Amino acid sequence: MEEVICFFTYNKFMRHYFPFVRGKTSNLFCFIMYHLEHNPEVKQRLRQQFDTTLGNDLTRPITYKDLDELEYCEAVIKEVYCHSPTAFFLDRMNVQSDNVGEYNWPEGTQFQMLISALLKRNEPEKFDS
Repeated sequence: MEEVICFFTYNKFMRHYFPFVRGKTSNLFCFIMYHLEHNPEVKQRLRQQFDTTLGNDLTRPITYKDLDELEYCEAVIKEVYCHSPTAFFLDRMNVQSDNVGEYNWPEGTQFQMLISALLKRNEPEKFDS
């Protein structure tokens, strides 16, 4: 088996890249724009965070430090992704036989998980990233 070299920590990948890897980036941006237009208070708070974190110089490069400070932006992206996922299913296949509960899943069993069902929260009003 080949050695896998990973340039990102799991947390960094999940925070910065996961929403864009699983679905279509353009669709996610469209959903973000849609939800921001229907939630002007969120849009205003997001603009304030951009102004505070990035300042007025639109030509300066955005750093990883800047991304770490854009916590509200990250929360908005995750919330939009929960409400409007850009992909319908996660496909997986187990690489070895496994027993889960009373079920025996032979090697090579394919699974499809409905993303919208996975992203629904029992307490949607409770925010706990």
